[in-house]
Amino acid sequence: MGLQDSLLVTLVQMVDRLPMPMPAEKRGRRRPKVYPDRLFFKAGVLGLLVLVMSIDVVVFRWAKQVSAHLDESRMLVTEKVFGFLLAALAVQLALDGLSDLGVIHLAGH
Repeated sequence: MGLQDSLLVTLVQMVDRLPMPMPAEKRGRRRPKVYPDRLFFKAGVLGLLVLVMSIDVVVFRWAKQVSAHLDESRMLVTEKVFGFLLAALAVQLALDGLSDLGVIHLAGH
């Protein structure tokens, strides 16, 4: 194989594989579409990616300032709570993946 594609290139390729809705019926005269719908879809996905990345930067910069004001015992409790939430999320994602593969069957709520 050659060089591995970057995450951004992989994301754009995944967007290309998404099914698009059926085009609307043509009614009368209209201006021709200059740009394909996929271009706007890709721009929307990339815009959301930039938004999430900028929110991450803000949150991590803010977290550094907040952690400087917490004493050691509060910081330990915070780490344990977030560690528990992260472990619960990991278990849920693993169960969803096994369910999608048909290895297990998850009961509905």
